[in-house]
Amino acid sequence: MFIDTHAHLLDDKFETDRYEVITKAFENRVEKIIEIGCDKKNWDKTLEFASKNKNVFFTLGIHPQEAKTADKNDFIKLAEMALNPKCAGIGETGLDYHYEYSPRPVQKEVFLTHLNTARKVKKPLIIHCREAYSDLIDILENDFKENGSLEGVIHCFSGSMEDSKKLINLGFLIGIDGPITYPNSSLLRETVKNIPLEKILLETDSPYLSPQKYRGKRNEPAYLTLIAENIAEIKQLPLSRVEEITTANASKLFGVLK
Repeated sequence: MFIDTHAHLLDDKFETDRYEVITKAFENRVEKIIEIGCDKKNWDKTLEFASKNKNVFFTLGIHPQEAKTADKNDFIKLAEMALNPKCAGIGETGLDYHYEYSPRPVQKEVFLTHLNTARKVKKPLIIHCREAYSDLIDILENDFKENGSLEGVIHCFSGSMEDSKKLINLGFLIGIDGPITYPNSSLLRETVKNIPLEKILLETDSPYLSPQKYRGKRNEPAYLTLIAENIAEIKQLPLSRVEEITTANASKLFGVLK
């Protein structure tokens, strides 16, 4: 079986066929899905969705683009909701310097509050980083020195080989999504070639970032196998090996097979 560790099935693009999409995923051996609740207005809906679906888990956080809307009460609620047994992690959170809808200092402050919350509730982090790897790594290294290690995943990794090494050394896994299948992703493929398979998670980010075969169309958890096939080809491994190890990685980090 495969685990899609990052999906947004509550997106409006799934409004008419959400449960058919889940069934299709299961038919393609994607038997567990983690729904990422990064819009605080939908946290309750996210929890309810996961509660009603045996093989769907959830995370909660505030996306860096929305960091300027965060307040103390949000994090009180987040910590309370994260105690739900189907809550797999905190996030997505992080830094986004491509869409600076929130000022950089505010993004950093809110990101640090997510780190503290993750420690408090003992859940792994789902970290978003776009055009901000230097600052992200500085924050995580300083936090590590002051407070010790954290676990989590760098969602849809787009950094350099050196970035991946630093993040892995800090205790994070590397999330690989549809862009690994794009013709212009040679640097990402080279990085994946050199990352131990034990440090990789599979993600779709549905409905975004469709693999090349479906580029321009809505992405779905069922397409996770295309990402796995690409990684198997890059690493010259059997697909079954990629399936086995990445599923074990996800289970260990998020506890979704317990």
